[in-house]
Amino acid sequence: MKATLGGAGQSAAAVLPGLAGELRGLADRLDALEPNHVIGELARLTFAVSQAAMPALAPAAPAVDHVTRLTDEAVGEVLGMSARTVVLLRQRGLLPGVAVGDKYVRTRRRDLEHFVDNLPIALYSRKYANHTHARPPAEPDAGSDDAAPAASSRLDPGRARRGARRHQ
Repeated sequence: MKATLGGAGQSAAAVLPGLAGELRGLADRLDALEPNHVIGELARLTFAVSQAAMPALAPAAPAVDHVTRLTDEAVGEVLGMSARTVVLLRQRGLLPGVAVGDKYVRTRRRDLEHFVDNLPIALYSRKYANHTHARPPAEPDAGSDDAAPAASSRLDPGRARRGARRHQ
């Protein structure tokens, strides 16, 4: 009596002919069935058609909760730094925090995302920012007209002073 009407993968066009046949069969047995049974059969047919009409959906990715409060260790893991550095960022007012009780401070995920979005764009590694990998230019002859100060002293003024102190 309970015939299955298509699977979840069938389209609505494939299910509709079967629906018509099942509805005719239900109409023919209508006098012999109890009202609750008729309602149940109609609900089953309605559900089968609605399932066939909906496209197969991929499982949704879990929603990111922007109110989640992260520990300093978790924030440090995201930023690639220690928890102590996260505390220092918060003390300097660069990273907002939310008090949790009397003892703990947490960072909301949305505040962390805002902090990361507003970081300056670095086009170089700060580790090598003051280093020049090229050799300093050769010293010009004393008699030539193109005697110019060395480029290395212009890049780092302290270097010229340090060099002068060594040779005294």
